[in-house]
Amino acid sequence: MIQTVASTSYERIAERYEHERGGKARATVIAEGLLPWLTPSAPAIDVGVGTGIIARTLMDQGVPVIGVDLSAGMLSQASVRLPGAAVLADAVALPVSTGSMGAAMFVWSLHHVGDPVAAFHEAGRVISSDGRVIVVSATPENVPDDVQELFRRLDVLSPPRATDWIVQNATSAELRLVAATHLEIGVSRSPLDLVKQIEDRLYSPLWDLDTERWDSIVVPILTDLRDPDDPYRKRSSTLLSPLLVFES
Repeated sequence: MIQTVASTSYERIAERYEHERGGKARATVIAEGLLPWLTPSAPAIDVGVGTGIIARTLMDQGVPVIGVDLSAGMLSQASVRLPGAAVLADAVALPVSTGSMGAAMFVWSLHHVGDPVAAFHEAGRVISSDGRVIVVSATPENVPDDVQELFRRLDVLSPPRATDWIVQNATSAELRLVAATHLEIGVSRSPLDLVKQIEDRLYSPLWDLDTERWDSIVVPILTDLRDPDDPYRKRSSTLLSPLLVFES
């Protein structure tokens, strides 16, 4: 059985999210990976649009985009990039007409949705008969360096939402997988960069973590991150982020 939990809003880190998560360079890579699966003249809805940086990049390539998000803080930034097209809304109640979208996109956002099956049903409702639902997974397929290896130890706090989980939820919503590929996302960070991000509780599983679990799970990871050879040296590597395409 697929467990339903509350959806997650990035309100508390909206101001620093974009800077910490790759900015324009990452947005360009993701947008370029999405473009082959989009029809330029057909509108797309970006579910969990965040700051709107990816949606804006797509719009600059000729794809009309509507962005929705639960976070007013994120949308305050998205609304500057998407004038009149950034809306406060839930993934399970999208503010567009049935069959009106060429695509519905979940870019590093599906794992934050409390009821992913309902979200997929809603995405299927809003796309046209030849439309697509596109998911870019936030869980990379690879562990390319020591920093990522230590970071993945945080998965114990929130089970990773990998490809099988995405496909299972989409299938439950009567969507079929028609393509699977991956995006190559470049990252560059030192062990001590990650220490700061963790201590700042940048990642959602850390937001409300109690002291006992912080001490037993997170503190040992922080200790190990401070310990490797040359903890100041940035590790430049490539994460393989799955991109899945579904049709109704």
